[in-house]
Amino acid sequence: MKRGAALLGMFLVVACGSPVPKSAEPAALVSQETRVLTASPTYNRTGFTQTTLADGRVLVAGGTAQGAPADFRAAEVYTPGASTPWSTTGDMVVARYEHAATRLQDGRVLVSGGITPLGNGRDAELYDPATGTWTATGSLITARTRHTQTLLQNGKVLVVGGDGTATTQGLSSAELYDPATGAWTLAASPNRGYSGHTATLLRNGDVLLLGNRNQHQRYRPSTDAWSATANSGAVLAAGHSATLLTTTVNGEVLVVGPQWQSDVPSQMASRYDPVTNTWTTAIWAPFPRVGHGAVELSNGSVLVVGGYHPTTGAPAQWVSRYDIGTGGWTALTALALARRDFGLSLIGNAPDQVLLNGGWNVDSNGVWSRQASELYSTGCVPKTSCMANGWQCGSPSDGCGGKLECGSCGVGYECNPLNYCESSCVPDPLVTTCENRCGCVANNCGTSVNCGPCPDGGACPTGQQLCCDGVCRHKNECFIIACANSAQPHASVGLSCAPES
Repeated sequence: MKRGAALLGMFLVVACGSPVPKSAEPAALVSQETRVLTASPTYNRTGFTQTTLADGRVLVAGGTAQGAPADFRAAEVYTPGASTPWSTTGDMVVARYEHAATRLQDGRVLVSGGITPLGNGRDAELYDPATGTWTATGSLITARTRHTQTLLQNGKVLVVGGDGTATTQGLSSAELYDPATGAWTLAASPNRGYSGHTATLLRNGDVLLLGNRNQHQRYRPSTDAWSATANSGAVLAAGHSATLLTTTVNGEVLVVGPQWQSDVPSQMASRYDPVTNTWTTAIWAPFPRVGHGAVELSNGSVLVVGGYHPTTGAPAQWVSRYDIGTGGWTALTALALARRDFGLSLIGNAPDQVLLNGGWNVDSNGVWSRQASELYSTGCVPKTSCMANGWQCGSPSDGCGGKLECGSCGVGYECNPLNYCESSCVPDPLVTTCENRCGCVANNCGTSVNCGPCPDGGACPTGQQLCCDGVCRHKNECFIIACANSAQPHASVGLSCAPES
């Protein structure tokens, strides 16, 4: 499953700790708020998984919900565009929350680990969308929760880190699930523990592992080995997001999260290039957040939504779009509901639409509640045709944060700022100014300049002159020949095409 963001959060802190104070929301975003609430599932959840199925439906499974039974195993399916979008499906075999889920290559969904009625679980199970039923499969070797699952190109699933039964500092272990056998095997271990991390499948099949530090690792399935990457410019806080930029040449990864200076957070956005193994800093607006959602839209831009302020814990309504063409950010209309640690899925395009589920919010009295579902649309329909917009070359903006690739110009031409091919030839300046020239004179760039009729005399009969076509004619006839040539591309020298008497 493509993981556009780490939705690994602070559920236990929020649910069991002291209420977190609400911070002031930027006034500019309040004024932009629009209500796009949609039908909600039977249960508003936290600590659940949300997985897009092969047919476009969305599966939510497990978690915790207000009023739900202690043995909460319920799963529901969202069908985009249906008059009644939510429907119940088979219950999970084991109740769990803070688990992980991945859609396999055959369309089934693998769920593993999490907190179960008996503690941190090793249990794993499979959901079959064709039958709507769950079946048990092989158990994890190590019990873990808040771990990551990454579908590899060979069809296996890599599980890394998370919290174990004896530690909340992150497990330094990994294992592989083989759908063909239903069994788990140990994989090479990363060199440190990971929790609140992200694991992103790169274009070449490696997995980029980013944790709460500035030192990171990559896993290569073909050799079952980890290697160090270049250090990021700052520590990547737990609860950051990592999104594969599929439209970039090298398959870069956009990482969004706060960085800390003198105990004050500021928002950081970085791009990791897996081919050159380098990090670059991306421009970012001053909205520090973690526990947010991030998803690549159909045109390659990235939508970053919600989350919470890292110092106050207050959920946010902020929405920003990373514009892949410019490398900058655009502030968009706020969410209808502030939320943190939620589910996020892209369910449509032109314009793009995302489904948000669950997560936490807090009211002015400090009371925490789970949020209802919401559909959010950018409202922007990207341009898709270079020709329809008169573009011949370059990478112009599609108007929605993405860009079009309109190709390059032929030999002797270059792409101008208007994305139109123009000659790259530099004309002879003496020809352009017609200095001491007359007639139709070539400018050394494949076109001619109308330098006006040549004077009488020479080999021409009395009363005639040499026209620009090399033929002796009367003066008026020469003007007609010169003006006919002026219809072709030429450099203007301010000459009038009115015949002389």
